[in-house]
Amino acid sequence: MKPDRAILTSQYTLLPIKNSKQPWYVKMSYTIALYRRNHRTRKQLARLTIDQLDDIGLTVEQAEREVKKPFWII
Repeated sequence: MKPDRAILTSQYTLLPIKNSKQPWYVKMSYTIALYRRNHRTRKQLARLTIDQLDDIGLTVEQAEREVKKPFWII
């Protein structure tokens, strides 16, 4: 696996493209998929209870900080 290419192995695993020789529209589709994943997972994180956050090892403050990030920030 080359580290400069994006690999979409499943709905939940997306590695970003960096310096790839892929056409612009392929890079754009991966970028959009990454943005959508960020948005979706942050919405899911916002719905977790304090007990669930504790189970995954996050504090409420850490979760709030992550949820407040814009979708384009990884």
